[in-house]
Amino acid sequence: MKILQVNTYDLGGGAAAVGRGLHINYRRMGEDARFIVGRKYGSDPDTFQLDLFPEAELSKSSLSRTERARRLAHRAVRTDTYRNAWRRSRGRDVLHYRATWQILDEEPDVVQCHNLHGHYFDLKALPKMGEQASVVLTLHDCWLLGGHCAHSFGCERWRTGCGNCPDLRAQIPIRRDGSAANHAERREVFSQFDYRVATPCRWLMDKVEGSLLADRMLEGRVIPNGVDLSIFNPGSRSEARARLGLDQDSRIVLHAGAYARTSPWRDYGLMERALEELDRDVTLLCVGEAGEPIRRGRLEVRFVPPVSDRERMADLYRAADVYVHPAVQDTFPTTVLEAMACGDPVVATSVGGIPEQVDDGRTGFLVPSGDSATMRDRLNELLENEGLRQHMGARAAEVASDRFDAVKQAKTYVDWFQELMR
Repeated sequence: MKILQVNTYDLGGGAAAVGRGLHINYRRMGEDARFIVGRKYGSDPDTFQLDLFPEAELSKSSLSRTERARRLAHRAVRTDTYRNAWRRSRGRDVLHYRATWQILDEEPDVVQCHNLHGHYFDLKALPKMGEQASVVLTLHDCWLLGGHCAHSFGCERWRTGCGNCPDLRAQIPIRRDGSAANHAERREVFSQFDYRVATPCRWLMDKVEGSLLADRMLEGRVIPNGVDLSIFNPGSRSEARARLGLDQDSRIVLHAGAYARTSPWRDYGLMERALEELDRDVTLLCVGEAGEPIRRGRLEVRFVPPVSDRERMADLYRAADVYVHPAVQDTFPTTVLEAMACGDPVVATSVGGIPEQVDDGRTGFLVPSGDSATMRDRLNELLENEGLRQHMGARAAEVASDRFDAVKQAKTYVDWFQELMR
């Protein structure tokens, strides 16, 4: 069976991690798997970049002047560049990318689409793909459900056609309010073919069933994401701290996520306030952002640049007493699964799909969004009670092993795809 996955990147971000993990496991299961991305950062020989001079980029500021010039020169002679520039100026984000149509040359049995935003994919190619293969949309956010944002927060306009957008700067930002036109274009695209939808949690599937994707969705399945349990598993806290050079006697709380202090998806202030109010010394390791240490009373905050070495990341989870996830909105954060798999009790805000990850009172604690007092109390309860920490951490690892195994996730998809071939 030929499985072709599509995503913005092969490395960087939750969707990339899920897609890459599935790709590796599909190959191990003997499937003919390819990973097509807008921008390739890794070295896997079966991962292919759609365009030689991509527009998709995790951080354009990291590009050299020479590389920027090469890409601009390449795009300057393409009419699509000017059409896209005109559409972007009007807040439109269903864009023209001719390289997308090359996917049809692969003749796959299944096209599994992850994130289709990020300036690389032409949605208008999907109906043609649906004629040649089974199309499965594996969603990681809500971008396809409306006309603008990756998460709508409290806005419900995506249910009825968008327009009068309350926040044009919400991810993914647009310059003008083209949300109604974008919504209409997406509805038109998805009215032309049949497809299936997978989500990692029931919370997101409920939104799908109330969206423009519902009309021609043949089937929807909730398939939880998994993590690599050969890497993310419980281990000695003292040995992990020794390898990382961390104090053996400190109380350490961990958070992992890109740009924690400025991310629209995280409430960094909530986490810092809750920890600062504890009547004890505590260290917060904030992984995913560089910066100078901060001292707030008895709280020390240490910033750790992004960690690409997964073994080292697993050690960071093992070294922590508690993992904390102060989300404003999130679908099914991989970091929560990794922390659980390594035996950390989790304290997280009860938003999005997180309540389907954390069993409140058994594998950690859920707290209301914005409630620093409750977060403080739950953190204090765990930091003061070693027996409770150990019990919840052991239970978290058991749940992760049973429900959030990347190999089981891949097998579930392969079994489903084989059904579609019959």
